[in-house]
Formats: sequence, structure tokens, C-alpha cells
Amino acid sequence: MTHAPVDDRNRSHTAASRRAVGRRMLANGGVIQVGAIGQYGRANSDGSSTAFSGTASSAPGLIGTPAGTVTPSGSIGIPTPGSGAIITVGSPLVDPVALKGDFIELAASASQTSGGTQAAQYRLGSFAVVVGGRLVATPLSTIRPAIDSLIAAMTTAGVTPPANPFPADFSVHLTTADLQAAGLGNDLNNLPPDTDLTQYIPLAVTNQILHESNDFLATASASVAGVPVGMQPALVLAISTAQDIIGPVGATLGSPFQGPLGIALRGSAQLVVNHRETRNGALTETALRVGLGSAGSLAAVDLASASVGPNAGATVQPTTAPTPGTTAGSGGAGTTGTGTGASTRATLAHTGAPLETQLVPWATLALALLVAGYAAFTVTGCRRQRDSASGE
Repeated sequence: MTHAPVDDRNRSHTAASRRAVGRRMLANGGVIQVGAIGQYGRANSDGSSTAFSGTASSAPGLIGTPAGTVTPSGSIGIPTPGSGAIITVGSPLVDPVALKGDFIELAASASQTSGGTQAAQYRLGSFAVVVGGRLVATPLSTIRPAIDSLIAAMTTAGVTPPANPFPADFSVHLTTADLQAAGLGNDLNNLPPDTDLTQYIPLAVTNQILHESNDFLATASASVAGVPVGMQPALVLAISTAQDIIGPVGATLGSPFQGPLGIALRGSAQLVVNHRETRNGALTETALRVGLGSAGSLAAVDLASASVGPNAGATVQPTTAPTPGTTAGSGGAGTTGTGTGASTRATLAHTGAPLETQLVPWATLALALLVAGYAAFTVTGCRRQRDSASGE
């Protein structure tokens, strides 16, 4: 069998592109900016273990620890106050679609019983999404000026109009409820595995544009009765003109608009919730996986990942006091034991390491390395693509 020659120039270009994406992923101005996320791991002497990673305030609900047990670590970038993570993809002025997601709460936990049963949970709080780019600007660049003209007519008639619902950058602001109205499940913490939030954005954008436009026209129409009689004809004409402009644009927001928008979104980014996988006996739960490029072909970053297992089993009760330097108990978070020799005492660990050491760009899969029953927890970084050129 013959093989086609490999074009090293293409391979080098692909590798360089991925390295460039990696450099732009994190820190100030990067694709992902992460707030203070903490980690926790516990390996018990009976062979059971628990791991946690994510916003520290989520720990009491997910793993039942008292408030303050998980210490937040340093931040990457400058997320807004209270944000767990901000993801920004694309330029509104250049790209077909631009996306910004602001997540307040992201967390994941994993556990394994002494009998080997594994379980995992995740926590996703309310979030906001801003959608822009040329595809969204196309209808809004017609609708927004029409509403501006109507606002001017209402002001002239003596009516105090509401503000234009569409920003000057022609973006659409979506809440969690907007995506839920477009099909996202009502229970954010019980979504099917690998739910991609971006699949609900095209319909949510359409609904938002139509809702805001119709609401404004209805408000303008209701104001006519309070306008002096001599001013009413001009205002009615302005409302009719705006309706004639906005109506046809709204009619195009079905599949001709949603189809291309969905394709552009899938090709640029994925926001995958509740990703779960088992490898070599280790269970990993990820609250949010961010993918760049089609199906994460350029990069993938796991935010708030917790791994546990396989456990080594219960610790044997020592019959004599341990000598200095020996390992005793089951340890925690993949570290050696404390040397106390108390088999009934579990080792508790949490890290305050900066997230720069927790999110590792261009790593392979983040490994949940558990030694002698230790529970590991990770916030993993970008997956190295198998076809990446050597030297990355």
C-alpha cells in the first residue's frame, strides 16, 4: 500500500496555529478568564475517597463540607466580581459570530465508596451569554435604526420613550431563562451528559429579537392615546413605518437565520456541561468543557474537573507506632500520608495553588493519579491533538 506524502508546511502551519491559540487561551484578554476556584480531596482509611474542584461556595452543597473548608486559589485574568469564569470567543466586528459567556458558579465532585462504587455530580449556576458578530448584526442593523426613528417621533410627540433595546454594537444579551425557553432543561444541575449550551443560542437569539421589537412597538402604540390630538397622526405614521421595516426582517429570522448562526457557533466554540468519563478505573466529572474550533479541534479546556479512583482499599491498622518518614493512613489529594499512623483519621487536603498550575495549556488529558487510595482532583487544560506535530 502506498501513502501520500506529508506536507510538512501544512503540518507546521497547523501546529503554529494551535500554539497561537494556546497563548491566547488564558490570562488578561484571553479566551478564558477564571475566578477563584478551589480544590479539595479526601481519602479515608476505609478505602473511600472524595474529590472536588470549582467555586469554593459550591463545596458544602456538593460534598457536604463546612463553609471555608475549600480555600479559593488565585485568579487567571480579570473576571467580573462573583464570576467563576468568563469565556470570550470571536470578534463582533470581524467574525460571523462572537460569543461571551459569564458563569457565576461552576463546580464538580467525584466520590468512590469503600466497595468501589463511583458517583459524580456537577454544579452550574445561572449564567449570561452575549451573542454578536456579522450574522447577528445583519437583522439588528436594520431594526435598531427603525426603533431610533420611532424614539425620535415619540419624543417629538411629548412621550418619554423607553431606551432602544438593542445595543449599538448589534449584540443580543441572553439570560439562563432565555436559553431554557429555547429548549435547555429547567434543572441546570441535571442536564444530560455533554449538553452543549451553544445549540440553544440560535433560537434564543431569534426569540429575543422578536420579543424586544414587538414589545417596543406595542409600547409606542399604547402611547398614542396620551398624545395631543394634533400630534397623533405623525406618531401613528412613525409607528406604521417602523412596523413596515421591522416586520419583514422578523420574518427572515427562521431557518435562513438560525441555520447559518448555528453552523458558525458550532465551528467556533462549544460550551459543554456535565462531561463525564472513566479511564483506567478513574472517574472524572467536568462541570464545563470549553472547545474551540469545530468539535474542539483547536483546543479544549476543562473547567472545574474532579477525579477519583481507583482506590487501593482500606488501610491496615498499624500494630506499632510508625517511625519517622514512613507513610501511614490513606493520604489525600495524591500526596503521601502524614505519618500519624491513625487508621481512623482521614487526611484532608485542599490547595491554594494558582490556577496557572491547574489549567495546563496543551497538556494531554489531565491524569487523575491516585497512589495507595489517594483522591486526586484536577482542573484540566487543553487536550493535545493526536495529529499535532512533534515539538508542541
